[in-house]
Amino acid sequence: MFLSTLGVTERQIRTELKKRQRDGQIAMEGRGGRREAEKVEDEEKRQSILDHINKFPRKESHYCRTNTKNEFLAPELNLTTMYNMYVSEMAANKKKPASRSLYNNIFKSLGLKFFALKKDACGICLRKMKENPTDESFLTMYQKHVDEKVKVRQVKEEAKKMASENPKICAAVFDLQQVIYTPKSHHSSIFYKRRLANYNFTIFDLQSQEGRCFLWHEGIARRGANEISTCIYKFLQEKDLDGTEEVILFCEGCVGQNKNSVLPSMILYSLEHAKNLKKVTVNYFETNHGQNEGGCMHSVIERKVSKQPEIMVPSQLATLIQTARATGKKQYTVYEINTVDVIDWKRYGQDIGLHAWRDALDGSSLVWTKVKSVALEKRKGECDMLFKHSHMEEFSVVSKPPKRQKHKHKSKTLPRPQNAYASVPKLSLPKYNDLIALCSRPKPVVYQQDQIMFYSNLPHTQK
Repeated sequence: MFLSTLGVTERQIRTELKKRQRDGQIAMEGRGGRREAEKVEDEEKRQSILDHINKFPRKESHYCRTNTKNEFLAPELNLTTMYNMYVSEMAANKKKPASRSLYNNIFKSLGLKFFALKKDACGICLRKMKENPTDESFLTMYQKHVDEKVKVRQVKEEAKKMASENPKICAAVFDLQQVIYTPKSHHSSIFYKRRLANYNFTIFDLQSQEGRCFLWHEGIARRGANEISTCIYKFLQEKDLDGTEEVILFCEGCVGQNKNSVLPSMILYSLEHAKNLKKVTVNYFETNHGQNEGGCMHSVIERKVSKQPEIMVPSQLATLIQTARATGKKQYTVYEINTVDVIDWKRYGQDIGLHAWRDALDGSSLVWTKVKSVALEKRKGECDMLFKHSHMEEFSVVSKPPKRQKHKHKSKTLPRPQNAYASVPKLSLPKYNDLIALCSRPKPVVYQQDQIMFYSNLPHTQK
């Protein structure tokens, strides 16, 4: 009757009696709360995850650096691999690992991604697609953006046709491939260390389908305007010897590498010393709308590299690139660049005053950030520079300042420019130490003596 009056069961009464403490009080409900010890344990697990993730070297995107704050981890990594490495590390330290879901959540909160080659996103086109703005100024800008994209592709098709009909004309595209790091291995310790950056600059002939690769690493040179211009200079020399009279180039514009006065300075020197070459034009694709057939070279090379379990030193990379193309097709030609090969074209342009060439005969002014096309043409022993701020415009001819004719060098041909480097570039001490660690662990990633010597002999800073 007592139970019926209260509407409870006998089991509920027995449970409450069991929970009665010595002072007669009933213990408080334990569900839904966390013990302080558990909270401390959770915080320790979170910190262990952060410590583990922060061990992996990060890098900026090869593309869209100004449009994203994300940092990227090595493309060989993924969340499963990282979590398994974390579990192994915790087991080695005799600690209990956190759950996979907690590891994933913390990883995502850090804004990290795994590096993957992908097409650049165009901010203008994305805004048009998502917001569909109606203000006249944006619509005018968007239409010009689309017109430029279409026009430069038409120019490229016309150049390909010209090259197919005339053996004295060459049309080509060029680009710098994303960085390739060595040593490459499936060894887990490699992901915690900074590795040697290798640069591969490619030029693809649109008519002959020949691919040329210019390969070097950060212990030889950087990847700026001097390096890019030096690679193109070697290509122009080769085409001049072949009897080519006109070269038409296409690329994506990067002010720090190819969209500045450094590249025209090199072209000017090439033309003034050429036997056959008379004209070189560089056309820049509309921003984020590159249509570069050379990209297929990068894909082929990346596929070959990804299938190779180990690439210990850059010399092995050169061999891989050379044989990357499918059997039956002409293999890529690889030129290994040395420090002494890199010419200081920037200084050369300053010496001859080309960096100051701005005013055109039609009254317009050259603005490098707006340039869509630049050409240099040799006529009767003199070279003229022309430019466009739109692919839909005619070329404007640059008016050369009188001081060039009064240059201290009296000969018609200018002297050979100087080397860009007085000595080889040095690696930072932390990176050098990481490379040496990969050669000297109890289970070294790099184990052959000649390969160990290669990394040991790399110049580096002392601090």
